[in-house]
Amino acid sequence: RFWQPMLLCAAGAILVVAPWSIRNATVNGQFITLTVGGGYVFWVGNNAEADGELSIPRALQEFRETQPIYQVDRRGYAEGIRFIAGHPGLFVRLLALKTVKSWSLLRTNGWYLHMRGRWQWLWVALSAVTEGVIFTLGLLGIATSSQAQRPHRACLLLYAASCLLTWLLTVVEPK
Repeated sequence: RFWQPMLLCAAGAILVVAPWSIRNATVNGQFITLTVGGGYVFWVGNNAEADGELSIPRALQEFRETQPIYQVDRRGYAEGIRFIAGHPGLFVRLLALKTVKSWSLLRTNGWYLHMRGRWQWLWVALSAVTEGVIFTLGLLGIATSSQAQRPHRACLLLYAASCLLTWLLTVVEPK
């Protein structure tokens, strides 16, 4: 009974995604679920030049202009994984930077861009802490309001965690 809503949701998702996946396989000659943009975004967000924004590495820009998009997708995942495996310390620092930028209230409207140095980082960090508190209170509200429906609470928490993980592993810029 606990798994029934999740199985129904998964079946619905498969029914929606399957026709597009079949179409993409027919048109492109290879299996593509919905899009091939993930590898590109993963590479942009995980490379030695990444800064937690949408700065595109020169190698990626050149490769993207000359290759089919599914090749860019495939290489993007490979390059991102190679970067993470080869530079774990830099990757952890980049995750911290993306976390701060992702949770910053100021970042969304560019308010801090005129500042430089410590002041900019101070305001971005304070903004991130504020948004983190707001997010935590929101999760507590979800947990409190759904005491009678534990399976739904677990789904909501898993969803929130997966959204956060997706933001951290890719590019923070689209926020």
